[in-house]
Amino acid sequence: FFEHARSTARWDLVESIGRHLNEMSEAGRKEWWEKWLREYWSRRLDGVPAELDDNEIRAMSEEWLPNMAETFPEAVDLAVRMRPVELLLRRKPRVARNILNSGLSERYPCAVVKLLVHLRGSNPSQHLWDGQKELLAQLAGSASHLSSDLQELVVEAGLRLEE
Repeated sequence: FFEHARSTARWDLVESIGRHLNEMSEAGRKEWWEKWLREYWSRRLDGVPAELDDNEIRAMSEEWLPNMAETFPEAVDLAVRMRPVELLLRRKPRVARNILNSGLSERYPCAVVKLLVHLRGSNPSQHLWDGQKELLAQLAGSASHLSSDLQELVVEAGLRLEE
């Protein structure tokens, strides 16, 4: 498949996996993660059987990560190994909105900040992200103290830090 498939077919595969993750129960997602998805993602990061292209990275960031539930911190560890790519295609990136809606920012605030810092490096138009301000406000509001990374993200988004 990877030897002969065009980039669009590989992107379709990644998006299809994302749709299945969205429809699965948390137990089903965890089972996929433990049985093959973690290994698949890790090997793809190593270029086996093929290097991830920009569209696959975008789909993994927007569709896979918000659906990872209890494996989210491990998935973020893999995601930050992906080369940074501009998420903006023809629409506002949905990664912040998807994470906000998933509740992951409440369960794993440190992992969310780690991901946002990684994504910030390749997305100068970050202020356009759908849901970004709401996500950062939630993270800042729930933190007993703001990490320097979160402080920078909040300031860049134009939010006021409460004293």
